[in-house]
Amino acid sequence: MIDWSLLEIEPTSNTNQIKKAYAKLLSKHHPEDDPEGYQKLREVYEKAIKYAKGAEKNPQHALKEESAYPYSVPEQTNSIEQPIVEVQKEKHWDELLHEVLNCIEKRMNVNDWKSLLTNDFIWNVDILSRFNQLVKNYILERPYLPYEIWEILDELLDWKNDEKLSYEKNIEEISQFDYYQTLKVKDINHELFFATRHEARNHYIQNDIREAYKKTTEAMSIYNKDVDLLKLRATICQHLLKWEEARDIYELIETIDPANITHQPEKIKVLYRLEKWDEVIKLAKEDTSKKNVKGVRILIAKAYIKSGLKKEAKGILDQMLAEDRNDIEALLLLEQLKEKRKNPFNFKTIFVIFLRNLLSIQLIALVVAIFVLQININNQVERYTGYGFVEWIKGGFQSKEVIIAESIDELLESKDGNGLVLVPFENVEHTGLYRVETIIDGKKEIRFIKEWQKENMVSDGIDEQIYVGLIDGYYIPFSHPYEYPENLKSFELLAEWQPYPDLGLYHLQTTFGLESNPGFSGFEQIFSDSEEEQMESILQEEVESNEYDYFPEDKYLVASNSHHPELLNQSLPLVVYIFLIVNSLLIILVLKNLFQKLRILLGR
Repeated sequence: MIDWSLLEIEPTSNTNQIKKAYAKLLSKHHPEDDPEGYQKLREVYEKAIKYAKGAEKNPQHALKEESAYPYSVPEQTNSIEQPIVEVQKEKHWDELLHEVLNCIEKRMNVNDWKSLLTNDFIWNVDILSRFNQLVKNYILERPYLPYEIWEILDELLDWKNDEKLSYEKNIEEISQFDYYQTLKVKDINHELFFATRHEARNHYIQNDIREAYKKTTEAMSIYNKDVDLLKLRATICQHLLKWEEARDIYELIETIDPANITHQPEKIKVLYRLEKWDEVIKLAKEDTSKKNVKGVRILIAKAYIKSGLKKEAKGILDQMLAEDRNDIEALLLLEQLKEKRKNPFNFKTIFVIFLRNLLSIQLIALVVAIFVLQININNQVERYTGYGFVEWIKGGFQSKEVIIAESIDELLESKDGNGLVLVPFENVEHTGLYRVETIIDGKKEIRFIKEWQKENMVSDGIDEQIYVGLIDGYYIPFSHPYEYPENLKSFELLAEWQPYPDLGLYHLQTTFGLESNPGFSGFEQIFSDSEEEQMESILQEEVESNEYDYFPEDKYLVASNSHHPELLNQSLPLVVYIFLIVNSLLIILVLKNLFQKLRILLGR
């Protein structure tokens, strides 16, 4: 019985599938590293191949044979003739391989590759490894092959994970060139032609249009009747705005292969650019299927309008709007027909139609989703980094440093840094001042004002109360968005240093009667008599030593919006990055939608 589980596939009579599974597993069970595993794999492979070949001849008999297939080790032979036979097989197979690789007609022939790959000799572990590497190296230098051959090699040799050699990368994601018609042409250098055509396509895919144009010129100097090369050349000409040359190339294609009409939608675009309205209409009448090609129908409708055939144009536009009632181009042209104008109507009409289609439910839903996600992202970034979202990006996605200041010395030393400071205050009191942030003539302006001034003004920005807190006998002013209860005995503040606004220090000093050097008059309302005497004694000593003033002379503290100091400097949660990716994709989708609508309005 065949142990199909060793091949990691279901029972099958498909020899290609069996060989592919075997080739894939050889890397796991190489005879030098795992001789026992290799022996078992080889036995199962040979039985599976025998079973598959039997199934091809007699499917019913093969099914019965599979159910009763005895497990036996292949009979070993010591015949001296076997190595000689193997050498002869290898020599013959090498000759076939080099013949296929070196003869371009055979290299482009699917049957020649199949005869190589279906030869049992290749599925010897050493031969298969050597063949795989040899073919890889060869094809990397000459990747121009018909897609059928890429498909076979990819399937049997399992190249899907090889970025340079995978079938999807080389064939499915790019246009498929034909090789067989050009191979029939004699007296040309096929190798050089296919290589140059392949280079031209690669330059085009990489958006190197001018180099692609040069390479198509080189290829056409070798052979100028290859239809795929001509189509590529015409497409490149459109990118370079060479409309006349593109038209001439499409006409040449029609003389070479009259039955080939796949290029005609592109030809209509070229003729429209050349203002050949009659020819556009003629092509549309010859093949009505072109009216269903995206981007072509609107050009046909415009050509009808330019030729005065408004009824025919309306028929196309009605069909387009039946499929998509928000098609802006069709709406604009239909409005133009209704107003019986030949020239585009005024900007106001265009803008009204644009706005009407812009405010779609889908677009509004996308904008709302972006707004909600961004608010969540902003909050999380601020909690974990101490920065606003924009500042976080400008700062290289870093978090603010947090300094814990447990004394006045540590607090004042932190003034020169750019991070946050966590400071424990005692006896926090409101000063009666407010920090107001307004925008005047596009510039941000910060001021300290008194309560009676605040009541008489309208603030369109930040409005925070200014407090003073005591640490080691020194008053430190700080602003905070929240109102705290009176006589707050202890309070831990997370904040950052900022320079005083104009007259900010003056307002603080006058509020507390400290226009000159610090004294204690003006603070009677904060402390009891005994506390006042004690603090005055301590501060008098500091005044005499001239080390500190009551208030720092250059900066004050502004409370951070992050109320979770324990989260700062921790990694952002994964969900924040997921939100960022989703939000970015949504923004791109909205911008793409708006850009497309704008292009239509501008007639681009």
